[in-house]
Amino acid sequence: MDVNKFNENQSEQVDIRFLLKILKASLVRMLVIGAICGALAGAFKFFTTKPTYSSGMKYYVNAVVRASDGTTVVNPGSTSSARDLAANFVLVIESSMVIDEVASEMQNKAQYDDRYKDINRESIEEMLNASVDAQVLTVEIIHEDAMVAYEVAKAFEKVIPGKLDYCVAIHTVSGGEEYESVAKLMDKAELDDEPSGRGTLTFALLGFVLGAALVYVIGFLRAFFDNTLYDEEDIKAYFTIPLIGQIPTWSSEKGKDSKKKKKKGYTSSYVGQNSISSFSRDYSGHLLSKETPFAIAEAFKLVRTNMCYTTKGESCAVFGVTSAYVGAGKSILIANTAISFAQMGKKVLLLDGDLRCPVQHRIFNLDPKAYGLSELLAGVCKNDADAIRHTAHEGLDVMTSGHIPPNPAELLASPKMRTFMAEAKQKYDVIFIDLPPICEVTDAGVLSDIVTGFVFVIRAAYSDRRLVNIAVETMENLGGSIVGFVLNDVDIKSGDYYKNKYYGYGNHKHGKYGKYKSGSYGKNGYDRKNGDYRYGYTDNGLWEQNPERSDKEEQAN
Repeated sequence: MDVNKFNENQSEQVDIRFLLKILKASLVRMLVIGAICGALAGAFKFFTTKPTYSSGMKYYVNAVVRASDGTTVVNPGSTSSARDLAANFVLVIESSMVIDEVASEMQNKAQYDDRYKDINRESIEEMLNASVDAQVLTVEIIHEDAMVAYEVAKAFEKVIPGKLDYCVAIHTVSGGEEYESVAKLMDKAELDDEPSGRGTLTFALLGFVLGAALVYVIGFLRAFFDNTLYDEEDIKAYFTIPLIGQIPTWSSEKGKDSKKKKKKGYTSSYVGQNSISSFSRDYSGHLLSKETPFAIAEAFKLVRTNMCYTTKGESCAVFGVTSAYVGAGKSILIANTAISFAQMGKKVLLLDGDLRCPVQHRIFNLDPKAYGLSELLAGVCKNDADAIRHTAHEGLDVMTSGHIPPNPAELLASPKMRTFMAEAKQKYDVIFIDLPPICEVTDAGVLSDIVTGFVFVIRAAYSDRRLVNIAVETMENLGGSIVGFVLNDVDIKSGDYYKNKYYGYGNHKHGKYGKYKSGSYGKNGYDRKNGDYRYGYTDNGLWEQNPERSDKEEQAN
């Protein structure tokens, strides 16, 4: 395919807008999941951690210098040296020289109190926490027993001064004068009456952050590797084919609430999830009328206006309407577009060229047994007027597909089709042809030489851009010209194109046209399960002059 049609470079970009859209779409879930994870983490910490008590002391450290006369003096201005000295003091306090002496003190107490009998070097190392902040040296003892923490801290308070003075060589100097220790005690050890925090809040905050981050990462990965087209920005990012209109989601007043339909397996008001058969779709209430919501009517008017600019000056423009796969809503969309043209005073003909899975007779409530396009092209119907049906919409005529033939592509490519189109263009101002999806069958491609252009329908939050790319490339290879995309079923209320994908719509299946394989076209009669007539011709029966049968004969077959 032409690289101008599909910009791969843009598809790999991850900009700030992309990240913010994921954040916006995931924000509520991030808060909810984060709160749940935070609560679980906090509860886990609370029930698995015993309360502790702490006791300790603080020292203010000054640097020490030795005068030329051999005296030792304090230099309070050398803060850098003091910090280095305090860091060295931490190493001294954590050394075996200090801890062993503290352990010895505690063993002496163990002779009078059994709670200290398990206090040894290893346990003291676990209790001890020495740190430095600027010139302040903090020694903290943490234990589950408040008294044990206090007594161990008092033992450190007794042992530390002599060890620190020894390490910096603080001794009595000439003249017998003694100098103050460089590590001056600021706060003494005290008995802790209140237990220290269990770290519950910290764990809760950590759990919240991790939970929220996990939701965002999942959303990012799904969005980054997602190939679904959601809105106008996606189409512009990957294709240069113009977008000629966007049709909002249309909820029928006659039908049930759209939310209830989604619970039943629907993803829009008229196109079923998981390729719901055309025989079970409800098209009632979805044709333009006076009761149509203003936004819907204006959306179709915009499509109509943009299509008028693509007629290339032809007296009668012919538009083929197709999609990549089933479920895009092309049939109801083109039916309403045809009505919109008729409302403008145009004489419009709508052909149901989907000879494999037709639905226009259902949309307009027309007789499925009447002559249609297949009879006309097969020669069963000699006069095209006998296959054209007038509708309740002034100026709009519809030719249904007729009975399903075994060779739809051959009929559409036949000289009879060209002859009929040439005659129809003399009678109508614009002609629309409802065609099968490109990736299902290639029927649409055989009409490339007689249509002004193809209108390609994309369903928001449903169509895969890779499949759309394949369909567009296939159409171009067949010589077809796509005049523009129409984005269908747009959720104008949400304003966010990630919302529907990651937490709304379900998976869909393709391949509805696969049931029309060789051998299945000869099945005639009334489908009791779906409540619809599904006729087919055999090769010989295709040329029968009168294919109509009575209901009893159909049921008997």
